[in-house]
Amino acid sequence: MIDRTFIEKIEEMSKPNFREESGVVLSNKRLHRLARPLAMGLEVHSLQAIADYANNLTEEGVAFVVNVLSPSKVVLLSGLDPDHRDRETFLESSCAYDPFVFGRYYDVEEFIVSLQAQFVQDEVIGAILKMVGNMVTRSDVGLYDDGVTQIAEVKTGLANVEKVALPNPVSIAPYRTFPELEQPCSNFVLRLTKDHSCALFEADGGAWKIEAIEKIADFFRTSIICADIAILHSL
Repeated sequence: MIDRTFIEKIEEMSKPNFREESGVVLSNKRLHRLARPLAMGLEVHSLQAIADYANNLTEEGVAFVVNVLSPSKVVLLSGLDPDHRDRETFLESSCAYDPFVFGRYYDVEEFIVSLQAQFVQDEVIGAILKMVGNMVTRSDVGLYDDGVTQIAEVKTGLANVEKVALPNPVSIAPYRTFPELEQPCSNFVLRLTKDHSCALFEADGGAWKIEAIEKIADFFRTSIICADIAILHSL
């Protein structure tokens, strides 16, 4: 029969036992410290908001770390808590932008609108817009493709049509990081289909991400008034 004494003995055996060895407290059971209550980080959408908040922390003598997680996300963290060995999130900044979908074929009209709205406008974008906008799209017009170079028929006047090779690769700058920064350029391959849909394929192996993260770090180095700022790069 299980009596109260037996139950109390089981409870006693289940309790952790402690002893001290060489100044270190040891336990026969794995124990977990209760997490301290942390405030939720505020959400912002610019680098300047992070810099302004960090400068206020500097004036108050509060330690902090800027962690660049990606070209479109940065977090401002507290210094390491010496007791709990954790950090508190002050701010989280994400870049709000409508990304161009690389590797997807757009119809000509949508492609032209996207090039104008989602890329930095320069001579290369202008040349692509002119070529695609003047491309002959009759069903009886062929697209010449040897697997590397594509040649499309483009209007050069009211009645004139010329065969034009698509420029490849093209170096252009999509909006992919925070607007305070100069958008990084990278190479893309422009391709057409027989129904004259257009697509851009990334051709830089993601090198633009390293450049963008370096630009973000440089922004904070010049915008945050702190001699001992810690900026972490995560890629």
